[in-house]
Amino acid sequence: MSNKIFSIHPSIVPLIPLYILSLVFFVLALLGMIFPAPFESIFPDLMSFSFWGSASFALLGLIILIAGITGSLEKNFTTYILTSEDFRVQTGFFSRTEVVMPLLKIQDVTLSYSAMQKMLNIGSIIMDTADERMEGSLELLNIDNPDKYKKQILDAVEEINKSEKKDN
Repeated sequence: MSNKIFSIHPSIVPLIPLYILSLVFFVLALLGMIFPAPFESIFPDLMSFSFWGSASFALLGLIILIAGITGSLEKNFTTYILTSEDFRVQTGFFSRTEVVMPLLKIQDVTLSYSAMQKMLNIGSIIMDTADERMEGSLELLNIDNPDKYKKQILDAVEEINKSEKKDN
C-alpha cells in the first residue's frame, strides 16, 4: 500500500501581473465611459475616449482577464501527487487524465527557474525518467518552494531503491 507524501498544484503567482493588467484596463475603460473628458485631454492623439474607445479598452481588459482565468483553471486542475511507490500527474476538470510513473523509473531530478522565479521561490522540477510514456522527462511547472519538493522526491526515490535492493 502506498502512502501519499504530497499533493501539489502549480502556483498562480506568475498569473498575478496578468490579473492586475486586466483590472487596470477594465477600470480605465469604466472611467473613460463615465468621465470621458479627462481622458480625451490626457490622450488626445491616441484615441478618442468616446463610448467606443472605452468599450475597446473594456474588451481588451476582458480578453486579458479570460486568458488569465484560462491559465488559472489549467493550473488549478493539474495535480502532482507523490506516493511512496509512484508519482502521479492528474489533469482535467470535466474529463480526467492520470499518468502514473513508478518511482523506480526516475533517474534524475533537477530544478530550473528564472531570476524572477527565484525571487518568488517558484521553479520547475524536471524528472528524467526511464519511462517511455514520459518521453524522457516530466516537467512540473511553476511549483512553490521547489527545493522542498525536489528533496521529497529524491528521498522517496532513494527509499524505494533501498527496499528494491533488499528484496533482490
